[in-house]
Amino acid sequence: MTICRRVTVLLSACVLVAVAACADRPVRATPPAGLKPCPAADVPPTTTKHQQATQLNIAARKQAAGHPPEGWCGETAIQEALLHHGAWIPQKQINAAGNPVHPDLYASDVPVALRKLGARIEFWRNAGDLDDYIAWLRGRIDRGIPVLAGVKINPTGHPEWGLDHFVLAAGASADSIIFNTTWGTRISRTNKQLHSRKEKGFAFANGFGSYYGISIPGLVDRENAEPRVRLFATGETDKRLTLVAKCEGLRAGASYRLERTPTHGGRAESVTVFRADGSVQAFHDTIDKSGAAIYRCRLLDSRGAGGGE
Repeated sequence: MTICRRVTVLLSACVLVAVAACADRPVRATPPAGLKPCPAADVPPTTTKHQQATQLNIAARKQAAGHPPEGWCGETAIQEALLHHGAWIPQKQINAAGNPVHPDLYASDVPVALRKLGARIEFWRNAGDLDDYIAWLRGRIDRGIPVLAGVKINPTGHPEWGLDHFVLAAGASADSIIFNTTWGTRISRTNKQLHSRKEKGFAFANGFGSYYGISIPGLVDRENAEPRVRLFATGETDKRLTLVAKCEGLRAGASYRLERTPTHGGRAESVTVFRADGSVQAFHDTIDKSGAAIYRCRLLDSRGAGGGE
């Protein structure tokens, strides 16, 4: 088990970077060859709620092949969160976006990468104790927002560090938090375990009384009323990635264009044009795994033009 080196930092308030919107592009009359609509029965749920528990349907991913010995835990957690918001970014590109001095992203590099990649972020302000932090984290998950969190791994080899590892908090109940580990697995830790500095495994407790959390509610260039796009990986090889692109918040009977760009503000390619038959519609798409693909669902007017900001 590789423990990623980290530093404890107090982060200042987030300064959001405005990203220019894509200009309207000519619309294809028909979907590209090979694009298949996803049957309603196969559309993945975005969130599952049961009694007091909430789980975000964010698949646990592994650190990418070729990662350095230090690991790419922060890169993996960012990749998972951005898939939830409609963007596929290779971990190598995530690492480069943070411009780290070291081979992997440190605590101060993570927000740099997130902003560069167009994510909206909200920091835990270190304004309370561990119970307050866990309550803040649980509240974000209950609202459907994943949180990139720093954890200790007990028994820690580095008590002088504030955290040993980055994870994505993607589920919560009244007495536990569920984490994507960045090793392709998902685990649950009780509040008691998270408070412990002795019990083996993930914990928030450390010797400094400060805690690292960045919630990721979406992308900066999306309007509140704009349909959300969620991505779910359904097939993967060394070179190709098959996704379900799920559009949420549609207006039945309205026409939309599902777009894909390689960067925020880049030239948009029309993936498909469709008339919504309900509030949710999804499509299969297969892309080159080595490149970024950022999806957007735009409402079309009567002329077939998409709205812009």
